[in-house]
Amino acid sequence: MQINTKYNLGDIVYPIWKSEINEKLTCCACAGTGKVILLDNNVYKCPNCNGHVVYNVAGFRWEPRIECIMVDNVFVSTSSELDENYIMYQSISSEYYYENECFSDRKSAQLECDKRNKEQNAD
Repeated sequence: MQINTKYNLGDIVYPIWKSEINEKLTCCACAGTGKVILLDNNVYKCPNCNGHVVYNVAGFRWEPRIECIMVDNVFVSTSSELDENYIMYQSISSEYYYENECFSDRKSAQLECDKRNKEQNAD
């Protein structure tokens, strides 16, 4: 049996991934300063946010990975439940990427991210 893959061992690919969009939340106790002044006029760390900035995940966006990877391993699944073969590529650092998330150059990766982000925002 022969299974064709888009990339082969040793190929350089530019993967894309979904990254979080974080929004900064303003603490209602300290108004985001991380400090509160009590009745004794001393400044204390805010007991509500513990003096730290609090973030909330507001959504996701597709972005190209900063660095390209060299395909070190190829995994193929031929599940009868899927219409297509399930193909993943592994880099030397053990990161896995699906075939539809890998591109031959950075420009193509960015164009696909722009397309996916536009479709996601249209919903």
